[in-house]
Amino acid sequence: MSIREGSERVQFSIRPLMLFIVVCSIVFAVVGWCVSSCRSMFSYDLVEEARKSKETEKTIMQLVEIIEARRAETGAIPENQPEMEDMLGRPMPTTGWDAPIMYTNQGGGRYMIDTVTEGWGAIIYQYHSGRPQAGVEKFPF
Repeated sequence: MSIREGSERVQFSIRPLMLFIVVCSIVFAVVGWCVSSCRSMFSYDLVEEARKSKETEKTIMQLVEIIEARRAETGAIPENQPEMEDMLGRPMPTTGWDAPIMYTNQGGGRYMIDTVTEGWGAIIYQYHSGRPQAGVEKFPF
């Protein structure tokens, strides 16, 4: 490049530009890693919550099958939770979150199985024998 006489020579240094590019690259790499890590943790939590929810519903429905088998065999259902546990031969099972599952005889041959769990938010899981077509119902708490 030729510079005419009388004009000032403009000097460019590539070092500040290279430093800027390196710093931006590092910042974008760190931000990208953080976003990707948060995404994978969040999706893992959703998958884990869904697994625990299905496990809880399955456990409740297994209890319903046991109670209904007893009803078909003897014409009666357990009077209370201790009798239910005696029938099972063990303590009541727990949910996918290790929360207790409760049995309540509501009289008139009706019963309820319910639990309150935690996760992203507490959820009440309930089965009412008076409306078996509803299955296990879930209510945010």
